[in-house]
Amino acid sequence: MLETGATAEVTEEGTAVRGGPAGTAVVRAELDKGARVTITGVAMLVDETTWWPVMVNDTGTPGWIDGERLQAVWSE
Repeated sequence: MLETGATAEVTEEGTAVRGGPAGTAVVRAELDKGARVTITGVAMLVDETTWWPVMVNDTGTPGWIDGERLQAVWSE
């Protein structure tokens, strides 16, 4: 389950990390499939898309990713 503090994995190559919760927001980074991010807050529903605020684990880049391109990473 995606929630604040959770680790998520990008499910699609070239997933954009955007500057805001919208498909038209500036692209801050593009991630490879399998890249990991940390969810930093609550999701926002904008124009029928659920956007999650994230921080990219490898670089610390903050931004927003379309929730359809994320999956929760379960710890063992």
